[in-house]
Amino acid sequence: MQCISVKISQYEISKTDRIILNAISLGIKSHILLPSNIFITLSPSYQQNIYTMALLGNLGNYKNLGLLIIRIGLGIMFIYHGYPKLMGGTQNWKDIGESMKYVGIHFWPAVWGLLAAVTECFGGFLLIIGLAFRPVCILIFITLVVAALTHLRTGGGLGDAAHAIEDAVTFAGLIFIGPGKYSVDKK
Repeated sequence: MQCISVKISQYEISKTDRIILNAISLGIKSHILLPSNIFITLSPSYQQNIYTMALLGNLGNYKNLGLLIIRIGLGIMFIYHGYPKLMGGTQNWKDIGESMKYVGIHFWPAVWGLLAAVTECFGGFLLIIGLAFRPVCILIFITLVVAALTHLRTGGGLGDAAHAIEDAVTFAGLIFIGPGKYSVDKK
């Protein structure tokens, strides 16, 4: 049996990628014997890159678990922030609803404040279980846009508005992604 030792750099890989990844998944470490009796020795740095790709490459199979983790985490935090607003009473709702003036709405501040509190508290619960996921994401997105505008227009600047903006971007993405299969909606 004749073996040829070949060093493979990061840029010379072509047809052997699939063979190397398969060999690594079978537990073969740094030397691979191909069916054509070609023996490949991988450099330690390339071995590490291949191992990392093999480990992280399989995480794509767990997208639904990732969505569940995101839903639970965001849902808990929105319940945590929404429940005190909901229990705060009429004056608290009015204070929260006053933020609607930054989007040009000046009537019924207590109603808007109550709706924001309900959206955060019950919307957080619906996020966790994955029920009415997209409508909840849209309502929370709107609430976060109003919160960000409130921070920006009251002189808080981008630093104060950053958290609301980050969450709004997350919910904008979740509107398109959906809740995943571990949800009541199962889409």
